[in-house]
Amino acid sequence: MQRRQATLKEKLSEHYRKRDFKAKKQTASTAGVVFFLSMLVTVVLEGLVVLLPRYYTTDDGSMASGYRFAQFLCIWLFIETSVNWYNTYYDVANRVTKEMKATHYPATSETPPGWKNCPTCLLDAPPRSHHCSLCNYCILKRDHHCFVTGSCVGYHNQRTFVVFCLYTLISTAWAAFLQFCYLNEELPISTYWASFYFPLAGLWQYLVGAVSFINFFILIHLCCTLVSLGLVVFFLFWQLVIIARGQTSFEAWKQISIYRRRAVLNNFRDVFGELQNFLLLLVVPLRLPMPADGIKWVIEPKEEKGH
Repeated sequence: MQRRQATLKEKLSEHYRKRDFKAKKQTASTAGVVFFLSMLVTVVLEGLVVLLPRYYTTDDGSMASGYRFAQFLCIWLFIETSVNWYNTYYDVANRVTKEMKATHYPATSETPPGWKNCPTCLLDAPPRSHHCSLCNYCILKRDHHCFVTGSCVGYHNQRTFVVFCLYTLISTAWAAFLQFCYLNEELPISTYWASFYFPLAGLWQYLVGAVSFINFFILIHLCCTLVSLGLVVFFLFWQLVIIARGQTSFEAWKQISIYRRRAVLNNFRDVFGELQNFLLLLVVPLRLPMPADGIKWVIEPKEEKGH
């Protein structure tokens, strides 16, 4: 007796019955990457096509001086932000491997002093490294998992993350300024159009045909830009604080300060390298060599009182 073939409806029903609809940890990381890339592309296109032409158009219809420079600046910020984003995203050098222990401790099979054995990776990890459940790797000097880049910020990409935050800060601040100027010219905030700047009120005014789609779109874009600006200000400030203190986010949370150098400048050198390298990194998004390997760390003795 032949077995009856399941219908398409039955196959779909069985598929969704077995499907796990619980939110995955990686979903937040994917959503963050999609949000950033969408914002990056739409902001630069909006700036070049809509915002800059409107801002630099004079009363007689000609372009004011500085328009070409503003276009160049917009493209340059886009390149710097996107390349530093990629340099942060590409965190392969941060991943702990078996070869790291073999290089520094070739004659022992036991966990070296100060190291720890990761039960997930099944290898020994150097000091300051931690396992990331999202990346599924142990990360050298792990600071945090960045949902915007979908990768971990650690020893080899912390400085590019800081530069990425800096350029994102400049870009979002400028974009928010241009977006507000555009909307304020179309719908002055000092008039009865002030209610439009509340998103729900703006949505209602768009649905009833009181405002155009482009105005409503730029309003939503402005809200997203302001949220991004607030987040990047926080992360940039926090990174500079913990770098100055010679800590990672985990160490600051656990109040671990044994890796802090006495001179604040040395704490910055541990992350950025020499000053000339950092200044070059600010202008050209290169992958410069780090000052050390991120495996061995010196614990400086505490200064006794009175000395």
